[in-house]
Amino acid sequence: MITGATGAPREQERTIAVGLRLTQLLTEIGVESYRDDAFDDNDPKVNDTDWDLYLSLHCDANYAGDEGGGFVDWIDPSIDSSVTSNKESKRIKEAIEAVYFNETGIKNVPGRSNPNTKFYYMWNVLSPKTPCVIIEMGESIDPHDNVILNDTERVAKALLKSIQNAFPDLIPVTPPTPPVDNCQSFKDQISILTNTINANNVTINNLNSQINQLEKDKNMLADELKVCQLSNLSTSELNDKLIQVTQELNQIRLDLEQSRSNWSLKEVAYNKQISLLTTKYNATKSSLKKLLIDYIFGKTI
Repeated sequence: MITGATGAPREQERTIAVGLRLTQLLTEIGVESYRDDAFDDNDPKVNDTDWDLYLSLHCDANYAGDEGGGFVDWIDPSIDSSVTSNKESKRIKEAIEAVYFNETGIKNVPGRSNPNTKFYYMWNVLSPKTPCVIIEMGESIDPHDNVILNDTERVAKALLKSIQNAFPDLIPVTPPTPPVDNCQSFKDQISILTNTINANNVTINNLNSQINQLEKDKNMLADELKVCQLSNLSTSELNDKLIQVTQELNQIRLDLEQSRSNWSLKEVAYNKQISLLTTKYNATKSSLKKLLIDYIFGKTI
């Protein structure tokens, strides 16, 4: 039994996405599962069934000054009607805790256990035989955890391995797969943005060159006009050319200023994107390095 919550920023979309994918993964290996929402306390199928596990998925709020983190908790013994079920809840909690945080790279902070998790509202409506576990998968808007929680596949597979660790006899453990270089997409995006910045710089340089050339043409025509005026020649044609060149020069100056203005806004956006992608790249690279080490040494659950 899998459910999700809606409290912290972006918590709802993360728990729905991860819950759906986890349900699919469990089905693929032949395990019956049932996903419900935050109103599952009114669902007879949830309340009247003896489940092997009720797992509630959450994302924690952001704690200022920390580096992200999550934790796993289970029903407080004082409100559990079954001693046996409570021991099973604690056993499953510890099994999930032992795997999830290592697989995702999110920090485990068990000290954040609190009355909201120990006395979670669903603990009062589930059957006495159903083990109850709640997980705060990470901080939904923490810069580090946000990158990992955006990777639904990674989080869902980490939860699957955690459940497999809790039920090794019921759920076959899937062999580890080689890590994939997910950083390449970040590298490609940074390269595209860098090329765009360079191309716009070339455009501005070309406009500057055109302005300089037109300035020279204008000065040359002005000199010719003076010569014509001194020699009493007709200046109509030269005046027309001078007006035309002046108009072109003014228009190019306007275009240049507009290009500079537009480019300044784009450059800020591009630099922000590059900074964000670099942060994602570094976080993903760190996580991949750990996965690669686990794969090289043949880590299995």
